[in-house]
Amino acid sequence: MEVLLRRFNDPSQSPVDLFADLVTQLRPVRYNDGDSVTLAIHALCHLLANHADLRVGFRRNFTGAAQPARARSPVRVRRHIAQHRFLF
Repeated sequence: MEVLLRRFNDPSQSPVDLFADLVTQLRPVRYNDGDSVTLAIHALCHLLANHADLRVGFRRNFTGAAQPARARSPVRVRRHIAQHRFLF
């Protein structure tokens, strides 16, 4: 998970792709395995609490993804939805 969080500091990375990858890492292998999700979220919180550089990159992408000023190309959005259909 730390490797993924380090990618949040790379400005060339798409916030949508980063958060899709994060959800994939948090998702349990078995649908009824809530314990693994809890452990993964605890690991995420621990990394963000103890590494300021990871926290800054995560926060920047989290708030930036919510900004309407960062309009996405409709073609890119459709392509992303097609690649990550399981998320929608």
